[in-house]
Formats: sequence, structure tokens, C-alpha cells
Amino acid sequence: MVNMFMLSISLMMTMLVGLSTGNSIVLVLSMEVSLFCFIFMIYNYKLITYSSPSVKYFLVQTVGSMVLLLYILTHDLLQYGFFNTGMLLFGLSIKLGIFPLHFWVVPTTSELSFSMIGVLGIPMKVLPLALLFSELQNNLINQLSTIAMYMGLGSMFMGMFLGVKNKSLRGVLGASSVSHTGWLLYAMTSMNILMYFMLYSLTLVCFLWGVSSMDSGVASLSLYAMAGLPPFPIFFGKLLVLLSLYKLNFPPHFLIFALLSAVLSLIYYLKFMFTFYLSSMVSSKKWVTGVVLFFSNMLWLTILM
Repeated sequence: MVNMFMLSISLMMTMLVGLSTGNSIVLVLSMEVSLFCFIFMIYNYKLITYSSPSVKYFLVQTVGSMVLLLYILTHDLLQYGFFNTGMLLFGLSIKLGIFPLHFWVVPTTSELSFSMIGVLGIPMKVLPLALLFSELQNNLINQLSTIAMYMGLGSMFMGMFLGVKNKSLRGVLGASSVSHTGWLLYAMTSMNILMYFMLYSLTLVCFLWGVSSMDSGVASLSLYAMAGLPPFPIFFGKLLVLLSLYKLNFPPHFLIFALLSAVLSLIYYLKFMFTFYLSSMVSSKKWVTGVVLFFSNMLWLTILM
């Protein structure tokens, strides 16, 4: 058994190396090291079998890394041509679970523990998002940003459909990840990526903490926050993203359909919200403690924003 603490430290150090480097090859290699750390974490939880989605996830992620390496090696030769741009988006779509290459997300989260869903949903997204953000700063930013917006919009609606279809909480978390990744692409295009990612990460951590500690009150409120309902921070995060896109003169249909997907996504969030809310009534003392902790965290982050 590999020590979980050492794996966590290795994952964090790999993220720091990837974020601090100016070399794209080092960044992609850092993604691979992060992938191995994640696979070893899953192995510690005895969640891996030869036919498990975790193995398929590893194979799919490896393909994504190979495509990204090919993109980097041919970048100077092809100079952001259609084929080269396609390789970039293909590789990062697999890495992040973006529409239309989101097929692995829900099957994988359905087999993971809640703590591993947190690792998959937060630290494993950092380096691919960093690479995509850096590429959006090039001279063809309009071309890439428009494609990223359409892929983000597709991810929002696909996350909504997957969430309505799934009946398990882990599956719904996977669908939510797909949907929020779409919002992350919107936030990246409007230069609000760090703000939205922090809001999403803290809310997901609060929810997973509530579920793991069997605190239904915190879990229920966290789902409200993840759904983007006011007065929780993600609501204001989405509002800021849409206002920024409006000021940047993006076509109105991007904003209208994003709002529509957010409203329709409430269907599957509400299903589990009421379940946790009713469960929280059983132990009111624990519920009160959890609510105080949740709101203090949300208030702290909102003040920082």
C-alpha cells in the first residue's frame, strides 16, 4: 500500500511544478504524474478491477496525454491550423470530460468513493485548465474562445441530461462535474476562471464533507449552492461570468442557453436536496452546527472575492 499522505503531497507538488513551468511538455508530463498519483489513490481504496471504469479512465486519459504531446511537438510546424487546434481541443476535452468527450465521467464517479470524487473534480482539473487558459491567450483567441464556448454550452446541457437520468448520488456528482466544467469554460473566456473555480471547489468540498460525515444539513445546503441558487456564491459567480460575456459582446444565444441549462439543472439537484433536507431534520443539533460551519466558509470566500 502506498501511503495516502505521500500521494497527496506528490499530487500537490506535481500541480505546483506544472503551474510554475513555462514549458508545455513539462506541463503535460505533470498531468501524467498527477494521473499516476490518482490511480494509486484509487488502488489504496481497493476500487480497481480489470473491468472497472477506473482502468478505462486511465486508458482514456493516457490517450488524451498522447494527443496533447503530439499537439505540442507539431505546434511550431502547423501554427494553429485546423488539425493542430483540433488536437488541442480533443486532448483537453478528454482530460476534463468536456462535451462531446464526456463519456467517461459519470461511469467513473459512480465507482469512486466521495473523497476520490473530490480529487477527480478539483486537483485533477487544475493542470488541463491551466494549459487551455494559456492557449486562449494566443493570437487566435477569437477562434479558440468561440469553439470553447460552444463546447462549454454543450457540456452544460449534457450535464443536465445526465443528471436527470441518473438516480445515484455519485452519478449526479459526475453529471454536475460535466455541467460545471462547461461553466468553467465560460469563466475562462470571460477571464473569471480563478474566481469560479474557487467557488466551485469550496462548495464541492463542503458537500463531500457533509456526505462523508453524514451531516445532511451541510450536504443539503451545499447542493443548493452547487445548483447556483441565490444567495449562495456560485449564483453570483455565474452572474458575473454572464455579465462579463455580455460586456465582451458575445452573441446573446450563449447567455440565453446557459441560463436555460442552469434552470433545467435544478431538476436533479432538487431531487437530492429534499432527501438531505428531510434527513437533516432527524438530528437538529448536528444540522445547526453544520449550517454555521457552511455559512462561515461561504462568507469568508465571498469577502475574499
